[in-house]
Formats: sequence, structure tokens, C-alpha cells
Amino acid sequence: MASKKYAYYNKGNKIGIIQKDNSDINSDDYSKYKSPVETVTNGLEIEYSYAPTYNFSAADQYGTSIHRFIGYGSTGTNLVLFTFGYDDYADLSSIFDADQKIYINSGPFEGVHETLQAGTNTGILVLKTKFYATPNTITSAGDFNTAETYYPDSAADRKELALFKEQQEKYPNKYIFIQDAAADSSKGFFSLNEGESDLLLYFNQRYIIQDSGTTTKVNDIITEAAVFSASNNDTVNIYNAFYEPMLVHENIDVIQDESFELDLTRYQANAVVYYLRAKAAEDMMDIEKFEYYMTSFRKQMKKAAGSRKRGPYISQGFWNMK
Repeated sequence: MASKKYAYYNKGNKIGIIQKDNSDINSDDYSKYKSPVETVTNGLEIEYSYAPTYNFSAADQYGTSIHRFIGYGSTGTNLVLFTFGYDDYADLSSIFDADQKIYINSGPFEGVHETLQAGTNTGILVLKTKFYATPNTITSAGDFNTAETYYPDSAADRKELALFKEQQEKYPNKYIFIQDAAADSSKGFFSLNEGESDLLLYFNQRYIIQDSGTTTKVNDIITEAAVFSASNNDTVNIYNAFYEPMLVHENIDVIQDESFELDLTRYQANAVVYYLRAKAAEDMMDIEKFEYYMTSFRKQMKKAAGSRKRGPYISQGFWNMK
């Protein structure tokens, strides 16, 4: 009688189910694990838990509690997130407050963060997270032209731009975010081209987020060719940027005191009990009990850690299971 083979894998606080495909011996996928190939009624029972330091406090929805960002950068000391709407800066001033907890769902800064200041109407969100990136920003007055380049007016600004570009050479992909440009076409998140002159910025594409007024999928990040109108003596702030699409959740509750609900496994709950007993024994200077409970605490934590190994967990039903 045939049997079915399943496995599961962990990714962060998520779990995935995969099945060994034995349906067609002539298939290239034969004996490979992939998404379940058939429906099993009442055939799988999953028990999975983790101990977060935060909870989502409301149902998430695009535009209300979930917001898409295109990338990130640095003020020189703090992490900043960039986003840009279909035709102008995304207005974050009515969305994010100062000292607000947020959750970034992917990328090198995945996790809980706190805003340093309220959101702006220039598509920039500054966080308290420290991020020292070189280069970070420059402020320059210069000229945009129809050749999709930017040229600083003063010798001092041209020197600063040359240093900015030299430092940016260490990154394989070069992006910038332009704030405070006069023309709408000169604002936002751009990729750069290589150019012969260190005194010019050569633009390639602009990255924008679709809105409900477009015909393609809403909230997708799309690109369009950088097309500038001539604009002279335009003072802008230029951020060195990293392209890293991410979602930011704003409705989260972060652990602060004993009123926060912890979703602990049985092993973790037992470990907490043993640890508290060990500390009580330590206060009473009972070293034998202290060592006993600490040993029990470590055993429970090892069991909890051992139940979360990486890679597939192979499981097979009994021979008479259908």
C-alpha cells in the first residue's frame, strides 16, 4: 500500500509544508520535495509556536497599516527609509508619528524599529536605528538638463559630488534619493549610470510605486526612464540609497511589561519556571538547589532549541495509512 512522505521547513516564524512527489516515475520531479501535490483531509496536524517580542495589534491592509518602501539609506548616523508615489513624494506626515514602533518585514533591517521623528511629505522616514553609511548625503545647488544629468553650480559642490561618487564606487549597484527638487520629474528614487565626468550625476531609471489610478497592479514597484526638464540652480538633498523593497507595518504592540502575552512552547515555559526557582534558591544561598534548577533550565532550553533545527523534517505515515 502506498504511503505519503511529507516534510516541513522553518523560515523565521513561518512554517512550510512540502511533499515528496512519487506520482509519476517518468517525471523530472519524481522523488523531489515540493508543494503538496494532493489534498489530504484530516491528514496533517501541525503544532508550532514561537516567543515574539511583539504582536500585530490590528488587521493589516495596504495604505492603512502596511506601507511599501523602495529602499533605505543613512543620515550619517540614523537609518532612513525611502518611498515615492506614482507622480510625487509619498506623504508620510499623517501616517507615522515620532517614537512610534514599526516592523520591517524583510531585508537587512528586518524586525522592530522606532521612528526618530514623524513622517514627512517628502517620502522619507527617519528611524532611531543607527546606520553609519559612507557616503550618506550631500546638499547641492545645480542644474538638471534634458540629457538626464545633474551638474553642481559651485566649485565646492562639484568637489563634494566628486567625493560622493568616489565613495559610492564600492557599491555594485548605485542608487540615490533626491529630496526637495523643484521639478516633479527630478524627485525620488533613481538608479545611476556610469559617466565620464566625476562632476556630473548620470541618471538611468526612476523607481515609483503604483497607485490605484494605474492599470497595473497596485503597490507594485515599477521603473521608468529618467526624463528631466531643464532646471537651473536647483538646491537638492541627495541621499546615497540602497534598493531593498520592503513592507512596513505600523500596527504592532511591543513587549514592555508583564501584561504582554507571550506565546511560549512547553519547553520554554518549563525553562522559565526552573529559572525562577533557581534565582529564588540563589537568594536563599542554597547552592545545591540553585545548580539543580539551572541544570534543568539549560536542559529545557536545549530541548526547545533542538526542536527548531534548519532544513526539512522528514516524516512518513504508517504503512496502512491512505
